[in-house]
Amino acid sequence: FFVFWMLKEYRIPLPFTVDEFERGHIYMSSTAAHNATSVQSSGVRVVECRSRVGKPKVYDRCPFRFTTEDDGVACSYHRRILTGSSSVPSWAQILFRGNSVLDVQEKSWHCFPYIKTVYSLPMISVIVLSHHSSDLKLKNALNLPQKLAKQRIIEHIDITEEAKQESEDPTLCKSVKTGRGPLKRNWARTASPIMCAYKCVLIQAHFGVFSTRAESFGQDIMRKVYLQCHQQIFCWSDDWIDLSLEQVEELQKNQVEKEPPVPKQNKRLRGWLRARL
Repeated sequence: FFVFWMLKEYRIPLPFTVDEFERGHIYMSSTAAHNATSVQSSGVRVVECRSRVGKPKVYDRCPFRFTTEDDGVACSYHRRILTGSSSVPSWAQILFRGNSVLDVQEKSWHCFPYIKTVYSLPMISVIVLSHHSSDLKLKNALNLPQKLAKQRIIEHIDITEEAKQESEDPTLCKSVKTGRGPLKRNWARTASPIMCAYKCVLIQAHFGVFSTRAESFGQDIMRKVYLQCHQQIFCWSDDWIDLSLEQVEELQKNQVEKEPPVPKQNKRLRGWLRARL
């Protein structure tokens, strides 16, 4: 059977308009996936990528009620294989019966300003629901049922928190094209434009006595990935701010043909759970 370990909602203020963020998010996701695969021939392999151009088909309708009015909306869709290895902690290797290599399947429905992403691996499923809005005060941005809304833990993420490297540190980066940055303490109080990424993470699994460790490990990974990804969107903004939505979507679609199969040896946990988050 499946059990909810923990339900967390992350709220991430960002110095963009919602339209700008859509383009930046796609660009970051494509670039990060490409970089992860290029380094040591490991990381992310794009299997399918369907744009929302033209009449939506059945597989391009998101199987989740993002709003209270609609059963589904026309979406772009992609499926990727995220590869892991010995960097998986020992307790996780025990859970997966000694398997040293984990292939995580990622399915993502891009219905901006909503996104749904599902990560699947043995005995565990991670579901991420996202809503991006110019309203920073939404109490239930993802229209969760009352029971889940009460169960969730709300956590705020500030992209000025410590970055992994200086080139991805919003407190050091300044956009030449927009003039935004470097971001200082309490930047969100006076920033314009400003928006918020609301991300709700549900983890389902049957891990028995390992549930507590799995909960802690999973949510810790999600928070770190969200912090880094949104720091990258800001610090890379001069690379994508002039691109149209069609151009960044084409960049993502082209990866299906360009990314080589991931070799079976020397696989590392790079880029997994990296968005379309």
